[in-house]
Amino acid sequence: MARPDVPIPKAPRAPYPITERNVKIVAGFGRGSSELGIPTANVSTKQVSKVTTLDPGVYFGFAKVGKSDEHKITETKQRENGTDVDYKYGYGLKDGEDLNVVLPMVMSIGWNPFYGNKEKAVELHIIHEFPTTFYGASVSFNVLGYIRPELNYTTKGEFPNALTSLYFSILTILYHRSVDQRHSNRYQYWAEDFRDSRISTI
Repeated sequence: MARPDVPIPKAPRAPYPITERNVKIVAGFGRGSSELGIPTANVSTKQVSKVTTLDPGVYFGFAKVGKSDEHKITETKQRENGTDVDYKYGYGLKDGEDLNVVLPMVMSIGWNPFYGNKEKAVELHIIHEFPTTFYGASVSFNVLGYIRPELNYTTKGEFPNALTSLYFSILTILYHRSVDQRHSNRYQYWAEDFRDSRISTI
């Protein structure tokens, strides 16, 4: 099925950017990692009041993962389906490589028609190879634009392929610079803003 990606403007347009700050990463349904092999940062819709007003679909922006200051040890919790989840709160991640570094991300928001979710979900696909899971860590992120609506997939195998294609598209959008070097990529401004020390208070 062809994906109706929309044209991406040269710079964020209203209502973007939308920023969510210091949101806790929670365990989702476990399908991203176990069934699809794609780790995701799930966040509670109760903590992201701004992005939950957006239409269901796929969006892009930058994210920054931080270690939880509230926990000093890791612990095991259970999902609603009874499976165990290791909450590591950012421990095991390296500062400057995995933590406190600005990374590109793709965000999906909606009900995931393939699985028929009954609750709206917000999932961040951070384009980075993390050495371990990061449940319980915090994440700050900005949404800079919209890519396409939420659509159904016919098979589980279709989703990873589509997401890989999205990764390449997003990396091009966020990091491409104009042939005329006097005009830098306007999306990079928001990456620089996230690198600023103000991110700790965003």
